[in-house]
Amino acid sequence: MLSLRGTATAGTRAACLREHFPPPPPRAHRLQSPCVAAWLVHAMGKAVVSMAELEWARLKVEGPYPLRRGAWYRVTEFFPDEVVLDVNRKPVTLPLSLLDVRRELPRRWTIVPRPTSAVRLPKSWGERYGVCPSCKSRALLRGSPQAMPCPRCRGVFPVGWDEQYLHSNLTRRDAPPRSGRSRRR
Repeated sequence: MLSLRGTATAGTRAACLREHFPPPPPRAHRLQSPCVAAWLVHAMGKAVVSMAELEWARLKVEGPYPLRRGAWYRVTEFFPDEVVLDVNRKPVTLPLSLLDVRRELPRRWTIVPRPTSAVRLPKSWGERYGVCPSCKSRALLRGSPQAMPCPRCRGVFPVGWDEQYLHSNLTRRDAPPRSGRSRRR
């Protein structure tokens, strides 16, 4: 532990702190809390355990992780290269590079492509489904609604059609195909 109490002047204390701790991130990045948290972890050499504001994260890649695809989870700790998430009241540590981290919990449905190995997902739901931003429940997408209610928590939220989660070809059914060609052959 670095202690400068009673042994140095204010000027030498500042010089010593500059020597032992790296400079903070540029001002433009200070509002992006994962960056600030990572800097604090680096500067302090340990996890930032208590956070004044909640952070939220979800997977941004496919993989065998114990998170529901498209669901947001509370971040409980930041480390230099990983974070700890609260998943069903149990800590789960994942690499930061696999996660999309946000300062506020998004309040809209995430559109998720159907996984090829889906077991508990009805085939009648088709190639995609929605994940509720509040309770993480999955729901059938009927048509292309602007907003829809959750069958589990009854909350009504807008649908994130403009978001590209895990798949680049998730478009609304009434949107023209990206290639300019017709979908029918």
